[in-house]
Amino acid sequence: MSLLRRLNRPEYLFRPRSVVKRLRQGGRHSWDSNSTIRVSLPWSQQITVFGDEIGHTIIASGIFDLCVTETIFRLLDGGDRAVDVGANVGYLTNLMAQRVGPSGTVTAFEPHPTVFLVLERNVRRWDRDRGIAGVDARRIALSSARGTGRLRSHGPEESQLGLSYLAAARDVDDASGFTVELAKLDDLFRDDEVQLIKIDVEGHEHSVLRGGESMLGGGRVRDIVFEEHAIYPAPSMTFLEQHGMTLFTLRQSVLGLDVHPVEEGPAPPVWPGPNYLATLDPERALTRLSPRGWQCLGGVAGLGRAVPRPRLT
Repeated sequence: MSLLRRLNRPEYLFRPRSVVKRLRQGGRHSWDSNSTIRVSLPWSQQITVFGDEIGHTIIASGIFDLCVTETIFRLLDGGDRAVDVGANVGYLTNLMAQRVGPSGTVTAFEPHPTVFLVLERNVRRWDRDRGIAGVDARRIALSSARGTGRLRSHGPEESQLGLSYLAAARDVDDASGFTVELAKLDDLFRDDEVQLIKIDVEGHEHSVLRGGESMLGGGRVRDIVFEEHAIYPAPSMTFLEQHGMTLFTLRQSVLGLDVHPVEEGPAPPVWPGPNYLATLDPERALTRLSPRGWQCLGGVAGLGRAVPRPRLT
């Protein structure tokens, strides 16, 4: 990792205690799928995480995927409906519940059976807080059709609990992994309007979106924050554009989000990510996302200074 990329870590720069935690970790990782730890998040909530790669990042800094975290923090309002597709143990689910408040609703989908047990444990804890939204957690994988599928993990299963993926249809008879229920967004949210959907499903994004074609065609989803490793115009991206959504690439600088209209070419070489925003209301999104600072980190990180917005074409 270059020196510039090492310095571009606002979660450490603006929260010095995280640096101390990181130094104590020392870069040694203990991959233990049975090990969990409770961690405090910057927005004054607690979460139980695994000792996997994602968990170690949250343990060290309280933050995972800063760009996505900041985007969701700014785009959601009290009373909104939010959906977390690929929720893992609920890090972003909890952020959604905090931002939409008790008058809002949050639905979280996580098909991995071991991960879902921890998500359920977290949701039960959060349900005791009347100041945030209740969470409807479901052990379902979203796709383009109902039925069953086969869930597998990238790499050693115990070290990559958050990186599971649905096997291709031709491989469903393989005995590895887990059998999971498949459902469609259109069936689960028939007439509902959803203000924000986050999708992180390790390459299955296009299928999830196809399963919500009626919602998208009806203009019932305002914002979608999603991961996509394929080169633009990837099928997921053109599908969203065909349904009237404007796409932006989400990147980070030390002082805040960099939001740019998506461009043809290779995806940004970042981990986690690369991440994008699709929105029906680009003017609103840019107004929310353009001020400098990291509001999700709080304190001096929330500088609040507006920057020039990218020109819409």
